[in-house]
Amino acid sequence: MNSLLRIWQCVYETGYIFIDVLHF
Repeated sequence: MNSLLRIWQCVYETGYIFIDVLHF
């Protein structure tokens, strides 16, 4: 379960960067 949380955190960070790029 710990690994799943870590993957979700990575996806969340990537998504945030993607939204930032799209907004730009």
